[in-house]
Amino acid sequence: MSEPFQKEKDKKTFTNLLYSLVSELKKEVIRSYYFIWGLLFGAGVYMGIKMIPSVRLPVYAHYVLIAIMFLFLLVSLYIYIKSARGEKDKTGRKTVMFLVIVPAVIFFICGYIVPYSGEGEMLPVPEGSLTNKSVGIRVQGRVVSHPELLYGNTHFDLILKGSDHEVLQNGDALKVIIKDPCKYNIQRDDFLNIGGEVSVSGNDFILKADSNSIGFSERETFFDRLFGFRQRIYNCINQTYTHYLDYDTGPFARALILGDRTGISERHYDMFRKSGTAHLMAISGMHISFLTAFIFIILEKICSRHLLIAFIIIMLLLYNFILDLRASVMRSTIWVICAAVAGGWNREFKSSYILCISFIIMLLLNPGFIGDPGFWLSFSAMAGIVFVYPVIRNLFAAAGIPQKAIGNHFTGTILITVSVQLICGPLLLYYFNSLPLVSPLSNLFILPFFYTLILLLFLAAFISIIWPPAAGVILKLTPAFFKPMYGIARFFSHPGLPSVEIENLPAVQLLIYYSIVFIIFLIVRMVLRKRFDF
Repeated sequence: MSEPFQKEKDKKTFTNLLYSLVSELKKEVIRSYYFIWGLLFGAGVYMGIKMIPSVRLPVYAHYVLIAIMFLFLLVSLYIYIKSARGEKDKTGRKTVMFLVIVPAVIFFICGYIVPYSGEGEMLPVPEGSLTNKSVGIRVQGRVVSHPELLYGNTHFDLILKGSDHEVLQNGDALKVIIKDPCKYNIQRDDFLNIGGEVSVSGNDFILKADSNSIGFSERETFFDRLFGFRQRIYNCINQTYTHYLDYDTGPFARALILGDRTGISERHYDMFRKSGTAHLMAISGMHISFLTAFIFIILEKICSRHLLIAFIIIMLLLYNFILDLRASVMRSTIWVICAAVAGGWNREFKSSYILCISFIIMLLLNPGFIGDPGFWLSFSAMAGIVFVYPVIRNLFAAAGIPQKAIGNHFTGTILITVSVQLICGPLLLYYFNSLPLVSPLSNLFILPFFYTLILLLFLAAFISIIWPPAAGVILKLTPAFFKPMYGIARFFSHPGLPSVEIENLPAVQLLIYYSIVFIIFLIVRMVLRKRFDF
């Protein structure tokens, strides 16, 4: 065979291989259409927040635009389903156009519009309104954060119900600093009227006042009284924890169940952070799963399936209300509700779909989540479990490792932790500049104690609303689990253990990393599906 002919043959072979690879990758992209929808929607929200104009259309106009966009989406999907009916090849141009490109563009536009339909707190501070000066003002509003004592001053956030300055409107967010140790026991959901000096720092309004300028307002409306009801439930659980637990374990219990981390000392938080177990202090999907399982076990044989699902949904919504709509809790609640409804309808539950749907729903409800580290860490952790962990398991299975060895508690915990760290790790470096490499081992040892602990704390929280002394009996058991957790966190936070430390990780590098991971994920999944039928 002549040399030119061989070169031509090799060139054709390479071209065919390249074409085959691109074709298979296209199939994988089409299979991940829901992921691309969520990605473009998030990009649209980010761009919308960064480019909010000074002149805005009325709120209803933005909702009309969003409705029109979703109407276009439904039409495009209808055209695709109608035209692709009966076709064997689902990877043609029509499929790419109507299932991937058109919906992705629509979701990007919707994401761009969504921040404009907010309440005004998304807008930058009006130029020249209060810039570089302080203004005397009196405001009324509701405390929306747990007050915290920092450097001798009391800090909390306020949502306004009224003010005597035209720049501040109802619904605006205000950061309040009480300049001396406050003589009042201010709590979240208190309604206050405060006089002080308001100024601007970045895009935040800052109100500085002293204790003598604070007064408590009456709860006038139904919603005001609803927040008062939430405050009573919170105080009942909080006081039970405070009374029956010591100064070390009480704040940790409040953080685990009530989401209030203001009482945790820097020493303890640093210990858990360095050991790679700080995520246990944030209420997450594990808490929601445990709460759901707890309700299910108690009521499974008493209630019908539909009544049980309805009760679980009500309790999860109530828990979200008590916690004040935290990103990780909302995500896991949407997840559990979708799974419960799918099970009640005997439909298949696909976790990857639910993850992307909950991402879009949460940004629709609150575009401000786009800047919340907890939001991104929660979704990245679930992305590691939903997308990466199955691929790693399949790689081990393809290598001939028995399923029993892959799926046992020891190996499973390590593989899940590694999967999560592959996605969460760069975000941890971006937000906190540190990534402990011992986290798979520290989580392996600490999780059994953690699961038992939150079960006892949840049980005590429920009982404390009815009879606090009975809850106290349960809380007496918790030190047996607090102490091992502290010991494990202390051991794995030793300075000599390996960790990655990076200062000021650029966002561009973060984007490059996730783009490479996404491409590798598609290629590995494509190879596994082609060679091993996974």
